[in-house]
Amino acid sequence: MTRDLGGGHSENDLRPEFRKFAEPMRWFGTTESRVPDYAAAMRARHGDAADRILIEGAPHVMIFPNLFIAEIQVFNIQPVAVDECVQYSTAVQFAGAPELNRRMVSQCVGSAGPAGMLLADDTEMYERNQRGLQALLPEWLDVRRGLNRERVDADGFTIGTATDETGMRGFWSHYKTLMERQ
Repeated sequence: MTRDLGGGHSENDLRPEFRKFAEPMRWFGTTESRVPDYAAAMRARHGDAADRILIEGAPHVMIFPNLFIAEIQVFNIQPVAVDECVQYSTAVQFAGAPELNRRMVSQCVGSAGPAGMLLADDTEMYERNQRGLQALLPEWLDVRRGLNRERVDADGFTIGTATDETGMRGFWSHYKTLMERQ
């Protein structure tokens, strides 16, 4: 699900999907057998909670205005002009988890860049959004996907499905509020 956390922050909560499979480390594209020392350390430290942590994985959150944590990578998006940004990315690294860290670096390298397995399509989306913003008439940047499905959860957050643009609406709504302040 997608969750608008307020203040321009949002989360793509992947935990419900990973809970369905109930396979530790699936969120990381691996199994416990490939990172046995990490899994053992998590079990030793967190006891009964370790299964939940190993199944649910890491966060996928956007922190307003320009920090994005995507499970195993941290992105810092720096605007350099009205129509240009530089996206810095780095692999998350944990103290005392060398086997996991090696995999994180390898997966991060394989996901970034024009031939990357994950981010190439994201970059295309960013570029299309920029072209949409430049086309003032008609308005081509439309973030209404899932608007009719949104609801408020028990914690008061607006949520939508994983492909809804709930987080983007929250981001741009907050941005507009800041820009309109006098």
